[in-house]
Amino acid sequence: MLPWDDDGDPDTPPITTCPIESYAKKGVQLPGSPTFKGNLIAKYTFNIGGFDGDVQGSYVYQNEVVADLIPWNRQWTGNQSGFGTADFSASLRKDEYSLTFFIDNAFDEHADLYRYQECQTYICGTAGQFNPYSDPPGGPSVNPSPGVPHAYTTYSGTNQPRTFGLVFRQEFGGTSH
Repeated sequence: MLPWDDDGDPDTPPITTCPIESYAKKGVQLPGSPTFKGNLIAKYTFNIGGFDGDVQGSYVYQNEVVADLIPWNRQWTGNQSGFGTADFSASLRKDEYSLTFFIDNAFDEHADLYRYQECQTYICGTAGQFNPYSDPPGGPSVNPSPGVPHAYTTYSGTNQPRTFGLVFRQEFGGTSH
């Protein structure tokens, strides 16, 4: 028997209607789309002792991002905070050889690149709270999502932590510089 099936008849079709509403109205910030994102790069090249060299720095910034389009789900997913990361490198080249030292995410900025829920609240419901998309009229389902113990767990993907390294290259077939 379905939780909203008051007559006890298993042949009674479930309530499948839900309100049709556009959440992507003009002027609404779409999920994953910052209102500002910028990238700044500076590179300086030079010659030193017969080597071609360069140093480079870059900075990428984006402001806060809405993580979910549906307002009901935003209370669980929240927003992704704005962040900025800086990368630096220095290279030396001679003939077919090059050596590069790099450091990515130099200030070890922790950033959420995306946020989501494995099972959206309009499908799995929420613990003890009324969900207008899945609950029957009159109140929340007792067990809105059998087999899904944490239907509202929010997952996030993070950026790469501070990483540094040294790269040695050898080009075969002559130099491309």
